[in-house]
Amino acid sequence: MAAVKFTLDPGHPPKLSAVERERLDAQTQDEIDCAAETDFENPPLSDVELERAIFTRSRHQKAPRDP
Repeated sequence: MAAVKFTLDPGHPPKLSAVERERLDAQTQDEIDCAAETDFENPPLSDVELERAIFTRSRHQKAPRDP
């Protein structure tokens, strides 16, 4: 599979279509969990990894302007 480069524009994030939104809204929690657990590219964290993890929230900061 070829790698695709994508740069997200924070000022204009992609929007879900009505069909995509309906599909996601219709998923049950069990379906969401099953999809996450079977994603071989992003396996769930182990108990040890969760114990060592540090979770933070980042705030978007504007870069300082030149004087």
